[in-house]
Amino acid sequence: MRWKMLFMVSSLVFIAACGNDSEQGANEENLDNIQPINYETKEEQKTRLGQNEQSIGELGGYPQSEQERVNEGDKNFGAKNEDRYTNERTYYIAEKLSERKEVVQAQVAETDKRVIVAVMTGNKYYPDLPKSIREEVKEMIPDKEIVVYTDAAWWDRMRNLNSNPDKLEITIERNLNNFFNNN
Repeated sequence: MRWKMLFMVSSLVFIAACGNDSEQGANEENLDNIQPINYETKEEQKTRLGQNEQSIGELGGYPQSEQERVNEGDKNFGAKNEDRYTNERTYYIAEKLSERKEVVQAQVAETDKRVIVAVMTGNKYYPDLPKSIREEVKEMIPDKEIVVYTDAAWWDRMRNLNSNPDKLEITIERNLNNFFNNN
């Protein structure tokens, strides 16, 4: 029994020693095939390869600056959507106003006594815009009264200028007292 045990232990040691040599030799052979791993972001890869993205100017500017199909209804003279307050002259004025940088969209209507101009400026506030539009339209049509409306930014500013916060606080306090019956 001792001989069997001694034989098995020596066999295991021999097999283990042979196994280590072959693995070590295999690892040495594979070292030539291993390449280092480099992790990089897509931006770093584009920079390394020289594939830089074009700037906004190279691409032709911002797409919202083109504003396709704005005032499309004004261009269809004789169509069903034409009303009696728009004509070629109002269309021309609207086109001229739409060329301004601060105007997103313009609509013009004309009656016997006045010309009504409505412009949208987006979310920006231009304090002198109504006055400059009035002067520009007055040069084109000098014999009529010019009325200029701007969008919500102007309306909100005018409403805030006309509000009186002192009276508002008194009104709120009185309403709260009435609600809670605190006289």
